[in-house]
Amino acid sequence: MEAVAIGSAVIGAFGDYKAGKAQQAMYRSQAAWSAIQGETDALNYEQQGVNALKKTLRTISTITARAAAGNINPWAGSTGNLQDSVLNEGYIDFGINISSANMRRKGGEFQANVYNAAGKSAYQRGVFGAVTKLGTAAASYGDIGGPPSGGSSGYFNPNSSGGQGNIFGY
Repeated sequence: MEAVAIGSAVIGAFGDYKAGKAQQAMYRSQAAWSAIQGETDALNYEQQGVNALKKTLRTISTITARAAAGNINPWAGSTGNLQDSVLNEGYIDFGINISSANMRRKGGEFQANVYNAAGKSAYQRGVFGAVTKLGTAAASYGDIGGPPSGGSSGYFNPNSSGGQGNIFGY
């Protein structure tokens, strides 16, 4: 009977350990995916910033071409002011997209760190659960008598006079 209890405790402890390892692996996968998703989103924001700059250059080129076609100095007066305004708007859009990319990258890293910490905690819970299960089994084994020591079986024997008495208390 004791062998079954000990075997069950060992199997349960091993199961706790393996469950902790499996949960840690799942959290590591989620951490990796979070980092990948953050980087993908950041690259998309950066591409939007580049697109804003390209649009700005096309608009400035159009303003310059139309002004020159009308015999107006394209870099002076209201035409120059219009170009400055368009360039300023394009630069602001680019800056917002780059800031968004950096924030998304940091957000992905932060979430990955959260998942990694949760994985470490899951692993530790598995190890502690296994150790606790083994410790409880060892204590229970000692309570029910444990292995024979010093020539005495350690079990209740109504015929012995070892001071243990009998089941009736005398």
